Amino acid sequence: GKISVEPGATMIAFSRFLAAMGVIFAVTAVSIDRQRAERLQSWLAGVATLTVAILIIRRLGGFPVLDDIVGPGPDILAAVSAIGIVMNCATLVRVIESYETRRVRNEMAFGSFAGWAAVWLVCFFICAIGAALALISAVFVAACGVVTLLLTVLIRRIGLGLWPSALIAGAGVVAAIALVVSNWGGGTQVDVALRFANAPAPMVATTQRMISDAPLAGTGAGTFSALFPIYRDIDDIESGTM
Repeated sequence: GKISVEPGATMIAFSRFLAAMGVIFAVTAVSIDRQRAERLQSWLAGVATLTVAILIIRRLGGFPVLDDIVGPGPDILAAVSAIGIVMNCATLVRVIESYETRRVRNEMAFGSFAGWAAVWLVCFFICAIGAALALISAVFVAACGVVTLLLTVLIRRIGLGLWPSALIAGAGVVAAIALVVSNWGGGTQVDVALRFANAPAPMVATTQRMISDAPLAGTGAGTFSALFPIYRDIDDIESGTM
């Protein structure tokens, strides 16, 4: 119980974590070469856009068979759309920089540049439509990612020094702190993450009681579903997920 309330769920979560780390290391090894990294970025942006397009069609009534694979909720569409927006924006920036810094005049003609720029703009707007159809939070998350990317590009282009860059980073930290403080509220819960939970108040209160009894490292995956019936009040909802 000190390590995991639900050993099976914890092992599955740990296996998924190891698989994700393996993919990250493999992608890192593949993308050490610049050209392969650029191809990988383009492929990832294209796959994300294709996935968003399929999910949009399913949401509009097509591909009902996909409901059994990805579920009817908007979470998958929101996540992939946010990732696709940032990836397509980054790919578009790369195309622009490649055209501006080409060493040989014929390396990328203007026609080729315009064609690829139009492709990635279309992909960007497809993902933006997907985010708008899914959750408003996906639009906010994607906007944060795009603004961060564009600020990085701006800093590189105008050649800001150490102190101006540090001031911009500090402004971002202050904005994050202000966001947390604005959601501090007057309740009794002390966990910061719960102040951003989009869930009924009884479920949030039950979760707070579970967190207050758990050690700092937690009690493994599957804790919520396993302990919710024990910690809920008699008038609370029967079940649910956060």
